[in-house]
Amino acid sequence: MNLGLTPSFAWLLLACGFVLLEMMIPGFFSIWLAAGALSTSIVVAIFPDIPLLYQIILASFFVIISLLLSQLVFNKYPPHCDNPTLNQWESRYINRVFYLNVPIHHGHAKINLDASIWNVSGPDCPVGTKVKIVAMDGLLLLVEPVIETRQQEV
Repeated sequence: MNLGLTPSFAWLLLACGFVLLEMMIPGFFSIWLAAGALSTSIVVAIFPDIPLLYQIILASFFVIISLLLSQLVFNKYPPHCDNPTLNQWESRYINRVFYLNVPIHHGHAKINLDASIWNVSGPDCPVGTKVKIVAMDGLLLLVEPVIETRQQEV
């Protein structure tokens, strides 16, 4: 059954399909498949007698080349982000200081921080102690008491 499609047009349709797939399911990979199919479409338009097996090998070659070139470009010009800790939500808690509203007993307590209840671990401290979050272990905040030093006036 011949649909009247030239091989070049078939590769162009495949490239458009990969672009649509990239738009529906963004993963930043289908676009490189589209680049390979588009490049193959151009080559097959210039040299229409290339057998199908060689066209597939050529498309694979173009996909690999486009991936390697994109890697070189992104390594040389990394994307700029206004907020480098955007997806590192735990980093916003490190070095924060707060007062305990419940004592740390046997090294553990629960605190209310930013409208959420968190488990904390640290040395035993009474209510009202000023503590600083020094690290996180999963969803456990590791705290240490803040020792305030007062400077005497001379």
